[in-house]
Amino acid sequence: MATTKVARIPPPAESSVLSSKAENISYPRWFGGSASCVAVIVSHPFDLIKVRMQTVSNGTKQSTVITGMRILQGEGVKGFYHGVSLVAGSWKQLLDLLYN
Repeated sequence: MATTKVARIPPPAESSVLSSKAENISYPRWFGGSASCVAVIVSHPFDLIKVRMQTVSNGTKQSTVITGMRILQGEGVKGFYHGVSLVAGSWKQLLDLLYN
């Protein structure tokens, strides 16, 4: 029966180029604010649909699509952003702290 030798692979050496680049990265201060605005613009309509589905008065279940269509037909596109100013303010403060 033949035996096979298994060669050990040495661990990769740390690259000084990668570690020095990571230490020297500096982001502009407006990155935090713009990230929060994009997060609110994208996520708020989904959150509003979820809340409307949870607070149906007659207790019947509705699908996400039907709830979204009712908001769009009854209130227009602006209806998806009711209450967005309070949410945007809190997200901006949180992400400013995280990114800056």
